Amino acid sequence: MTSGTASVGTMTKARSTGSARSRRLGTAGRPNTVSCRGCTGISGPEKPAAALLARMNCAQPEVSDAPTTARLRGAKNSRSRSGLTLTRLLTVGILVSIRTMTAKPVPVPTPETQPFWDGCAAGELRIQRCAECTEAFFYPRPVCPACGSVHVEWFTASGQATLYSYVINHRPAPGFEDDGPYAIAVVQLAEGPRMMTSLAGVASTPEELILDIPLRVTFERRGDVFLPVFTPAAAPSGAPRGAGR
Repeated sequence: MTSGTASVGTMTKARSTGSARSRRLGTAGRPNTVSCRGCTGISGPEKPAAALLARMNCAQPEVSDAPTTARLRGAKNSRSRSGLTLTRLLTVGILVSIRTMTAKPVPVPTPETQPFWDGCAAGELRIQRCAECTEAFFYPRPVCPACGSVHVEWFTASGQATLYSYVINHRPAPGFEDDGPYAIAVVQLAEGPRMMTSLAGVASTPEELILDIPLRVTFERRGDVFLPVFTPAAAPSGAPRGAGR
């Protein structure tokens, strides 16, 4: 009796261990339906990898209704009704991620910033000032930061500035891998406001980036918008851009 009880206990323990292992690796031989409902929820006894792929491929109403044969450590992939394998879905997701990471971000104009971007497209640096206290300011906003007045207006700045501060970035942000090292600068406009920007036409080294050097604005196209960047004021208009960006 003792031996039989021990055998039954051993079998129960083995069964329990096997069940836990199935939960970790994905249960074999059972349907593993993973439905994407507008990326709001995943239904069915899915394994984590399949749930992730369902979110990545939300255009497909069902990722798979076949028994799960994929494992965390290398079994064959099950095919979905659409004919896409889990491997192919994962590959598509990786390619999309790489494409997203390698593209430089493009600013999206808002109603408050649209006049600024319109000016950049026209080759003008447009900023705001208060109609009451005459304080110029940047970034765009509907209220004067100096006196609180809502009577603000746009005007075209001179485009002249000086280098106020900078940092040389040796670990490029996604999309800027080919540009590093590059300088992220804060310039002080002749009208008073400071602006974070990038530099062109000058090497990104401490020897070249001397504080208070005179700068002038120029514009760089990225996607559908033009970004203001600053270059040394002494540089000729057609000078090639240096390592800064």
